[in-house]
Amino acid sequence: MRAFYSCIGAAATLLLGLLSPTAVAAQYYHRTPDAVLPVRKNSVFFTHVDVVEQLPRGASIAKGQQIATLQPEPAVQSEGYDLVLAGAKKAYDEGFFPQAAAALEDAVAHEPNNPFLLYHYARALYKTDETKPRSYAVYQRLMATLAKQGGENDSVVVVDLWFPEAYWKLGTLQLDRAEWASAVDNISRGLLGLDQLGALPTSPIHEEALSYLTECFYHLHDARLCRYYGNRTLQLFPQNKYVQPYLTHLPPAATPKVKRK
Repeated sequence: MRAFYSCIGAAATLLLGLLSPTAVAAQYYHRTPDAVLPVRKNSVFFTHVDVVEQLPRGASIAKGQQIATLQPEPAVQSEGYDLVLAGAKKAYDEGFFPQAAAALEDAVAHEPNNPFLLYHYARALYKTDETKPRSYAVYQRLMATLAKQGGENDSVVVVDLWFPEAYWKLGTLQLDRAEWASAVDNISRGLLGLDQLGALPTSPIHEEALSYLTECFYHLHDARLCRYYGNRTLQLFPQNKYVQPYLTHLPPAATPKVKRK
């Protein structure tokens, strides 16, 4: 079973500088050293941030320089079910996951595009083995809602910084369903969100995500990216045992040809 370790704080300093896409394979490029995106998705739009300092394109960002902050979530998150949502959150925090999910069923039915209701309903379903498969469709609906609200299109990826956990959890569900390319997409979005929130370096998710990307690219028959993520996992987490079988079964890396003069 793939698990999520909660590590996200409230408001955080964000660094929104663009990393020049570096081509690493025909179908993907690295947005960061950890997050890879399809080449057609050449821009990332982070939602629910306030820019406090406009920087010219290509400008460098000093360490600790604050250029944007995470917007606070709205005080009222549902017009008709705010008290129900508050009760469901409390039940979840106390470990009563089935009760949290049951409390939100009617709310989600009446406000099917409310991202807060969808998010808390999906994560409650996810926490119980019997209902975890049902969370898949709810997370899918949440992703579609966030993408539409953020204006995602064929060339732009939207990452909503209020919900980085949701991308991660949907990615793990897609791994369980062997939906490798979709898992790469959502795990990478989760990594992008955590990175922008400054939570990635201290998160147990970091090792898991790199390991799972190794697994995904092995099954996608992309030896180059599989090797990249496997080696990066071992570089950052030398005790990791998850990636070694995938690296062992890769064909030998091609030796660069030396040009004869």
